[in-house]
Amino acid sequence: MIYFLYGQDQYQISKKVEVLKENFISNNPHGKLNLIGLDEENFNLDKAREALASKPFFGQSKLVIFRNILPSLKKEEHETMIKLIALVESNTTAIFWETEIKGQSKIVKNLKKEAKTFKADPLKPWELKDYANKKLLEFSLEASSQIVDTLTFKTGPDLFRLESEIKKLSDYKKSDRVLTKEDLDLLVNSEVEESIFDFVENIAKKKKGAALLFLKEEMQKGTKAPYLVSMISYQFRNMLILKDLAETNLPENQLASKAALHPFVIKKTMALITHFSLPELKSIYRQILILDLETKTKAEPFAAIENFVLNI
Repeated sequence: MIYFLYGQDQYQISKKVEVLKENFISNNPHGKLNLIGLDEENFNLDKAREALASKPFFGQSKLVIFRNILPSLKKEEHETMIKLIALVESNTTAIFWETEIKGQSKIVKNLKKEAKTFKADPLKPWELKDYANKKLLEFSLEASSQIVDTLTFKTGPDLFRLESEIKKLSDYKKSDRVLTKEDLDLLVNSEVEESIFDFVENIAKKKKGAALLFLKEEMQKGTKAPYLVSMISYQFRNMLILKDLAETNLPENQLASKAALHPFVIKKTMALITHFSLPELKSIYRQILILDLETKTKAEPFAAIENFVLNI
């Protein structure tokens, strides 16, 4: 069996891989001995050949996980890798775990054809709210619809952070399991998310010096570049949605239901979209998708964000 898992939301993929690993280990007495992992740092074709073609060690099956190896493949190596994929036998499960896929290379087309494919897109606002409600239920926490809206606004589309914040809230609420606004104000820090509005506003008003200063400060704080990009992407995606709706002359009081966004988000975002045309927002969002990959694969991820700011 071959799995091809890719997309921006690495949380969803990590959970699927976790389930596949747990099932493999529980169903195989020597499962851990036959679990092989190759990533962009230790991958080469010889190791891939050995991982896929070798016999299981003290067992009847094996699991091979390739993570983010496609960008490291040279064009002339694609055919060889496709042939290696064809060697996968019934006693082998191979997982190809990638971030965003750019273009339709031969190997991507081959994987989409031969593998069980799952693309993990960021959850839409209503999906994010549904997911938050399920997680709260798992931790035996209760929250009103407004509190869940506030929580998901503070965390944004980062599911790793959402789960982390819910765990933190659960630890804090030892007896009374009903979440309040005071709980969120106390425990869920939204400083970075709120600063993203100012960051994007500085970009909109061509105040690139202020935008670059924000990046420098966040780097010094230890904020991870991919997390910042996820928040930038979230903000520009909201701007793109609202700009598209605004151009249909939809009354502002109907935007919240159509866009499925928090009213606070709409109020703040509407002030920003006047600085961009719809084609400009579409172009910027395409650049952000490229930026997302660069910050996860390049040695200097913050330099990639700085170049993005300078080139808008």
